[in-house]
Amino acid sequence: MAPKVSSFRGALHKQLLGPAILIVIAAFFRFFNLSYAEFQGDEVAVLHKAAACIQGRQDALFLHKKGPAEILVSTCCMELATITVLDR
Repeated sequence: MAPKVSSFRGALHKQLLGPAILIVIAAFFRFFNLSYAEFQGDEVAVLHKAAACIQGRQDALFLHKKGPAEILVSTCCMELATITVLDR
């Protein structure tokens, strides 16, 4: 009777090995960099207003409720990045 139990356990381990590996690989790709996002919601609003400044909208600084420094810093960085890319 002992050989039948061990062969059953061996077959069970072989059957569970594939799904277990699949679950581990899927979990890795699901949880890897889970908290990473290119931009958060408040950053997008600032960048939209900075882009509006670059495009010439004069009221973009006044629509922002926090103050102009946040938009001006982003505008300067965007302008410098644009100049650097276009000069190459």
